[in-house]
Amino acid sequence: MKSLNQSRVDKWLWCARFFRTRTKATRYVNSRNLRINSKRVKKANSLIKLDDVLTFSLGSRVRIIKIVSITDRRGPVKDALALYNDMSPRSDSRDRNKERILVQGIRETGTGRPTKRQRRQIERLRDSARD
Repeated sequence: MKSLNQSRVDKWLWCARFFRTRTKATRYVNSRNLRINSKRVKKANSLIKLDDVLTFSLGSRVRIIKIVSITDRRGPVKDALALYNDMSPRSDSRDRNKERILVQGIRETGTGRPTKRQRRQIERLRDSARD
């Protein structure tokens, strides 16, 4: 039986605003990509309690979350941030900017629109990056 200091992991992830819908949180947990205290979770109805550590990946970032508070109500972002301590390794913002520049082909500011020749060079560069 569930007590006041326990909650379903999918519902808590939704309340903590890691997922926009509870259905998405349930699907993620059922995909077995979440660990509670380094044990892989098989079902979304797994119970979590205070001081449990959740490890999962969202996008290209690995999240390590320590549960500080339990709630069954989804509230504002400020309340959601108070539910956990983020122990995730910090990713260097410069690395993310470099990746974005390589993918988007960002030009220097103030250079204006690219000429036809420059557009062709950009397209060749993008094509070569895809191969």
